[in-house]
Amino acid sequence: MNTPLTVDVIVLEGLTLGRRVRLARIAKGLRQLDVASLTRLQPSDVCNVELDRPVYRWKLARILEVLELERKP
Repeated sequence: MNTPLTVDVIVLEGLTLGRRVRLARIAKGLRQLDVASLTRLQPSDVCNVELDRPVYRWKLARILEVLELERKP
């Protein structure tokens, strides 16, 4: 009998930080609005991070913390 395989971690190389943030957000079932609420930031800040636009480091740090991500390339 075949049992379903569950994948807990996927390693994807060559992704920008913004793409990693977006994928982590979606994997957690969160909307940009949810992340903004959890970080007390504006939804536009979350959007800017996902689009690899410049944001203040402290804003990026809050988003990464909520999504349990590191800034490693």
